[in-house]
Amino acid sequence: MKHINYSVWWGYVYQWWVGVLIYLCVKKYTHVNSNKNVDILKNIICDAFSVHDKRSLKSIDMLLEWDINCFEDINLLWNKIGTDEKSTILFFQVKWKNTILSDWNMNKWNVLHKKESIHLFSKFLESNKNIYIVSNSSKLIIISNKKLNKLISWIVNPSKKEESDVREKIISEIVRKYWNRIKLRCMRKLEKFVKNIILWKVVSSKYTWTMWPFYSEWDQEEIFLFTQNTIAIINRTNLVEQVQLNSIISFAEKEIWKTKTIKVFQEIMNKSIDTDWISKADTEFHKYLKYKDVYFIPDKYIDDIDWLNKWKFIKI
Repeated sequence: MKHINYSVWWGYVYQWWVGVLIYLCVKKYTHVNSNKNVDILKNIICDAFSVHDKRSLKSIDMLLEWDINCFEDINLLWNKIGTDEKSTILFFQVKWKNTILSDWNMNKWNVLHKKESIHLFSKFLESNKNIYIVSNSSKLIIISNKKLNKLISWIVNPSKKEESDVREKIISEIVRKYWNRIKLRCMRKLEKFVKNIILWKVVSSKYTWTMWPFYSEWDQEEIFLFTQNTIAIINRTNLVEQVQLNSIISFAEKEIWKTKTIKVFQEIMNKSIDTDWISKADTEFHKYLKYKDVYFIPDKYIDDIDWLNKWKFIKI
């Protein structure tokens, strides 16, 4: 337990129990009892993986990603061995606190000065570039025990999505990541630049000092790609809100008797804080080789590395 930050202990406990919930949704997929949050998760999983074959659910791998003091993600992966199909990944971001995601219109000062604002998509892109490289069925799922702020609900909900909201959110993400490469006095030009990308208008790669809000053509091209990728992530995001800890525990204990529920919880918790590394010589490493199109280390595919210690499979 030495790798746990006890100041956020209940955040970890909540994340591990969410892991149990996801585990049960896959393990007992066709037999699991009805529950609002479970039904949402089942539909998300079905949409992502049943495009291939419902039998492929049995081949889903559950991968826990952690950092030394932070258990960050739960991932479900699927890849059909022997084909050229891209891997399908469901990235689960678990939020224990009531995360306020920055609103460019309301909090320009906070966005520019990086105060008290969480930039979900640009932060996600920093470590998960592959979401727009892997299959189009891949998604980002945000699970929270509270309601997230309305802006995120609006921009990821197809029925509520407004181009202006999406544009403002993307601008806040761009400024957060590239603020020192943007002429901040040219914000209106940046807004037009982003709007054109969203509307699929042609954006010229050429620039002049007065026409674009960027300092170089290289800056513009990188920000153009970042914007496209952020749009892709927004379009692939699902929210599962108000998933209460007590409801997860009671649901798990109904599905599998109490002692087995605790056993699954312990397995997920122990794997999440396991700092043992594995190498290509280890049997466990071979399971990773199936996901050759996934970045397991920033900018490096699995074939490029000989060992890793930040991901662990849970046997489903």
